[in-house]
Amino acid sequence: MPGVVLLAMVYIVASTYVGDRLCRGRVPSTGSAQRVATAFLVGLLASSLVTYLGALQFHWTSQPLFWGNIVWLAACAMVLWRVPARPPASQILLSAPRPSGRARWDVATLAVCGVAGGRLFYSNLRFDGRAFWFGFKSWSDFGANLSLAQSFVLGHNFPTEHPFFPGVFVRYHFLFWFQAANLSWFGPDLAASVNLLSLLSLLAVAALLMALGER
Repeated sequence: MPGVVLLAMVYIVASTYVGDRLCRGRVPSTGSAQRVATAFLVGLLASSLVTYLGALQFHWTSQPLFWGNIVWLAACAMVLWRVPARPPASQILLSAPRPSGRARWDVATLAVCGVAGGRLFYSNLRFDGRAFWFGFKSWSDFGANLSLAQSFVLGHNFPTEHPFFPGVFVRYHFLFWFQAANLSWFGPDLAASVNLLSLLSLLAVAALLMALGER
């Protein structure tokens, strides 16, 4: 289990680095927390979109997600090759100085959000090896969306149809659930993948809200 979780984390770290490469010098920041948060969200959007489109192009194969991840790996290599680590000085947007105060309070706030968010997500969704456990008021959402995610990782739902309405293309936003399925394809259970993406997204939004207040 640690090995497969490591593969999923490598995917997230690589996506975040690509997001940072795309944003470096082009998005002003007030500190490292905002920079990492911006890189994570941009990388998550890019990786989800490219991986899905790659899997869609190889829908006729036995492992569309494998080829989707190969396409994302090629896209990462292209970004590292074509996008300079530091853009020309004329294109760099100056970062705003951090206001007075200690950055350790930002870290402490994010740590509290991480603990509270992790507890919240785990109490509403987990997998015990045999069955999913849902929070009382969340079963309706998870019942539909987890079935959609499972259709990616266990089936070949490309082009994408909703499992509850076969023959009808999905018109509801689904890239988050696709990315959760993609991480689960590396080995972690689907509930852990959903909770991990939810927690990282929560921390990223909290960091951006703090940066907004500082600006």
